[in-house]
Amino acid sequence: MSKRTVHKRKSADQGIPAKGLALVEVLGLGAGVLLFYMGAEILLLSNPHPLHWLAAAFGGVLGFIGGRMWYLSRGDIV
Repeated sequence: MSKRTVHKRKSADQGIPAKGLALVEVLGLGAGVLLFYMGAEILLLSNPHPLHWLAAAFGGVLGFIGGRMWYLSRGDIV
């Protein structure tokens, strides 16, 4: 009697990287934009308007980087 070989099948999500952004990256991006924009509104009341959006963009980048670091170290929160 011959032995049968059993091949394990990969599950649908195993070994395939996720497409798009992780939830923590999106949350970090949104939180960074919101917090830096509000901080710029409070601190830069007398300065021109574009500085507020520049601060918000900087906050978004920092929030995205923070979310990416969280994702790489702890995984997604879902």
